[in-house]
Amino acid sequence: MSMPLSEIRSILIIRPSSIGDIVMASPMIMALKEGYQDPKISWLVDPSAIELLRYNPLLDEVIPWDKDRWKRLWREGHLFTFLREISRFSKQMRARHFDLALDAQGLLRSRLLARLSHARSRVGFESKEPGRFLMTRIISRGPSSKHMGSEYEHMVKELGIPPSPFSPDVVLSDEALQRGKAVVDETGTSGRYAVFCPFTTRPQKHWIRKRWTDLARAIYEKFGLPSVLLGGPGDRSEASAIHTQAPDHIIDLSGKLSLAVSGAIISMSALAIGVDTGLTHMAVAFNRPTVALFGATCPYLYSQNQKAVVLYNKLPCSPCKRSPTCNGDYTCMKSIGVQDVLAANVSTLQPDQQRTDQVNPVDPVKKRRMMHILHIETGRNLYGGALQVLYLMKGLAKAGCSNSLVCARESAIAARSNPFSTVHQVSMQGDMDPR
Repeated sequence: MSMPLSEIRSILIIRPSSIGDIVMASPMIMALKEGYQDPKISWLVDPSAIELLRYNPLLDEVIPWDKDRWKRLWREGHLFTFLREISRFSKQMRARHFDLALDAQGLLRSRLLARLSHARSRVGFESKEPGRFLMTRIISRGPSSKHMGSEYEHMVKELGIPPSPFSPDVVLSDEALQRGKAVVDETGTSGRYAVFCPFTTRPQKHWIRKRWTDLARAIYEKFGLPSVLLGGPGDRSEASAIHTQAPDHIIDLSGKLSLAVSGAIISMSALAIGVDTGLTHMAVAFNRPTVALFGATCPYLYSQNQKAVVLYNKLPCSPCKRSPTCNGDYTCMKSIGVQDVLAANVSTLQPDQQRTDQVNPVDPVKKRRMMHILHIETGRNLYGGALQVLYLMKGLAKAGCSNSLVCARESAIAARSNPFSTVHQVSMQGDMDPR
C-alpha cells in the first residue's frame, strides 16, 4: 500500500543498530523532514546508541528498544513475560498512530517491529530473511554506487522524495562536548591529536597490531601528533597491547568513555584513522580528515566528506564480509601498509593544517564568545523558511556561535531549537503582526 506524500504525518525509522549504520542512515531524517510537510519523525534504536540521535533537533522522538532484554527472556524460557513485553510494546506503538514505518535494516526482527508499529504503510529492504508478508512494500537496496549510505538514500528516493545532499547528521550534547574537551585537556595534548579506531566485532576487519604502533610513531614524527586510542570496554586488552608497544606516542582511552564522549573527542581531532567500525564512520560524519581501512568489508568508497580517504585493495575474494576464505590470513588488510596510510594522511592534511588546523567544531568556552546572533521566525510550522533557520542555527552552533531565537508561542521550531539556541516564545498573529 502506497500513501500520498501529503497524507504522511508520522514516520517511524527502524534502524536499531549498529553504530556505523545508524550514522550512515542519519541523513534520512533531514530528507524525510524536507520531503514531507513537517511530519513527526521517530527512530527506534537500541539503548546503547541513543546518544547518537537524542539531540538531533529534527527528530521528534527516540524510542529505545531493548533487544537484549527480549532475547534474554526468550532464551531463559520466561515466555509469559516475553509475550507481555511484546504486547506492551505493541500498545505503545499503536498509540503513536504511525502512518509510515521504514525498516532500514531488512531483518526478520526489524520486520516484526515494523508490523508491531501498526503503521498503515510499512516499507523495508529486500533480503533473504523471512517475513516479507509483514511489510506492505519491499524495495531493493539500489545500485551499488559505493557512496556512503547509498541504500538509505535509495529508500528515500523510492518514497518519491527528490534527491538532495545526503550527508550524515549526528548531533552531540553540550555535556558530551564539554566532557570530551576536559578529557583532551587532561591528556596534555594541547588539543592537537590523531584518533585511532582499530576495533570492531569481526577479526577479518582488523589491521595488524604492530602497524598501529609503527603508524603512531610515524604520525608523531611527521605531523607532531600523539595518537588517541578509542574503543569499547571489550577492547581494553588489545588496546593495552597496542599502547604498550608505543607508550610515548599513544594515549589509551579505550573502554573509559561513553559513546557520546568518544564522539566528541573524534569531532575535535586533527586526524582520524580506523577500520570499518562505527567510530570511523563518525569521524567521516564530523567532516574530520579521515583514513578508513577496508578489506573484508567495503561499505563505501566515497562520501560527502572531501577530507575522507578510503584505502581498499580489492582482491578476488573480497569483500568476503562474514565468510573469509583466507584461513585467518586476512590478506586484504595485510596489503595496506603504514606508508599507504601516511601517504593518505598527507593528502587529507594540507601543509598549513598539519600543525595548526584542529577544525574543532566546538570549544564550548572560547568559541561562543565570538558572536551572538538573534534569529526571528514568525511562522508556526516547520516548513521551508523555518527549516532553513533551524539549519542555520545548527551550523552556527557547530562553528561556536551563540544563538537566540524569537518565535511564535507553541510554534514547531520552538522545541526543535533548544539544543543549540536560547528560545524566546512570544505571542504573534503571523508574519504581518506589527507587535
